[in-house]
Amino acid sequence: MEKDSFYIKKSYGISFLVLVLGLFLFFVFFSYKFFAEILKNKNSSLFVLMSFISLAFFCILLFMLFNFKNLSEKKGIFSAKINLPEAFLGISLLFFSGFFSGSIYLQNILISQIILCLSFLICGYFLWHGYFYYKHEEQNWSIGIYFSKIKNPFDFTKNKINNPVLTKEDVLDVKADFVADPFLMKKGGDYYLFFEVFNSKKIKGEIGLAKSKDCLKWDYDKVILSEKFHLSYPHVFKYKDEYYMIPETHTKKSVRLYKADNFPYDWKFVKTILCGKNFMDSTIFFNENKWWLFTETNKNKELRLYYSEDIFGNWVEHSQSPINKNPSFSRPGGNILLHGKRLIRFAQDSIPYYGSQLWAFEILQLNEKKYKEKLIGKKPILRGFEDWNKKGMHHASYLQLTKDKFLIAVDGNNFI
Repeated sequence: MEKDSFYIKKSYGISFLVLVLGLFLFFVFFSYKFFAEILKNKNSSLFVLMSFISLAFFCILLFMLFNFKNLSEKKGIFSAKINLPEAFLGISLLFFSGFFSGSIYLQNILISQIILCLSFLICGYFLWHGYFYYKHEEQNWSIGIYFSKIKNPFDFTKNKINNPVLTKEDVLDVKADFVADPFLMKKGGDYYLFFEVFNSKKIKGEIGLAKSKDCLKWDYDKVILSEKFHLSYPHVFKYKDEYYMIPETHTKKSVRLYKADNFPYDWKFVKTILCGKNFMDSTIFFNENKWWLFTETNKNKELRLYYSEDIFGNWVEHSQSPINKNPSFSRPGGNILLHGKRLIRFAQDSIPYYGSQLWAFEILQLNEKKYKEKLIGKKPILRGFEDWNKKGMHHASYLQLTKDKFLIAVDGNNFI
């Protein structure tokens, strides 16, 4: 999961220095002479007042124009980024508009006001879009659990559980903005929940752990995996009596495999199994003597499928990949569910906003040449229906408890 918050994009440090230098030169070479002329004018107070009013109106208008698509789709309002050439372009436009407005000030005060406002707006636009990442959709994700019957795995309405069972307040070792993306695992008589903890101080996701004896009361343990980069979606699975994890590491443009030396602790990096794309929420499973992996690679609009004979071997992209380009159905939302002889995958919906609801698909055909699936039902299997998840739900992790019962870990957002 990506944090919808306000923080500096460190990767744009060079562009930041370019703009700071440009701003410094702008005020040194231009503003002194220009504002000196303002102060000499008997209507300077009125001019300054009108300039600020004009600036406010232009900011609001152009802000809406620049971000019309994002606003209309309820996506991040400052989702664009700039590179170094664009930073130089922004400074060039700033200098041009500044000197031009100064040269015509004495001839036409109104035009000078407009150009002055535009110069500040251009600078502000590039600053916001170059170095900060902000989204108006806040996140307050928590984790809950439900039970369902094997014969009806998507019926959660008869649960009387005090959800959520985990919130950011339960995280004691780091300051957390939210917890999300839960994955269940059982060993012996103990139940484990692995999930993303978004560290608000380090501004990145880390992997946390909670434990339970009865599946109802969950005790937060600690962060059990942290890297210098963002981690989320900790898909934990068992293979040959060993425990492995594939967390999301899209900022590294890779799919990374980890192994627990002392489950559920001591996770060590094993190898990179895929690289070169922004792999999101990678979901792995074993079927008919092959390993398969779903992953999303293009802003929730491209679900790709890979396979391999050996989890540590060479991974090949399926001939039909990307297999789905619908933003409502492309991003994985939990582990693959084996329901009898049926394989079911979950997809988180990004329309009208990220994490709104969860859909289920039955995989009808899966081999090296063919892939076919069908949507289960006409409605999502999960959407906000309680106070703690009324803003959205986008993940489900199933664990079979008995021959007729599932345990399901979900997450929910209740920010209004």
